[in-house]
Amino acid sequence: EHRYSGPDAAADVEDLYIINVSLNAQYRLNVRNRLASYYRAGVGYYSPENGGNTYYGGNAGVGLLTVSNRLSLSLGADYHYVREGLDYSWVEPDDIGEDIQFLLSHLGVVLYF
Repeated sequence: EHRYSGPDAAADVEDLYIINVSLNAQYRLNVRNRLASYYRAGVGYYSPENGGNTYYGGNAGVGLLTVSNRLSLSLGADYHYVREGLDYSWVEPDDIGEDIQFLLSHLGVVLYF
C-alpha cells in the first residue's frame, strides 16, 4: 500500500492510499564483497483503497543490497506509472483519466528462510 498525505489537514485534499499488486522480475549484480546492486521491473494493478476502479501500470526500480545468508539491508527507489489515473474527489475534472507517475524510495530488511 502506498500512502500520500494531503498538504494540509484543514484543506479539502484527502489522504491518498493506493493498493498495488505487481509481478516483478529482478536481476542482482554483485558489486563488491557483500554488496550487490539490483534492477527490477514489473507490471501490476493499482486501486484506490477507498474503492473505485482498478488501473494497470508498471514499475521499475534500482537499489543496493547487502548480501548475507540470513539477513540483508536494502536501499532503493521504484518508479511507478499508472495508466489512465485514479479517481479521487480532489482531482480536477479535466485531469480525471490522466496517467499518474510517482517515485517511491525505500529502506528495508530482507530475511531469508
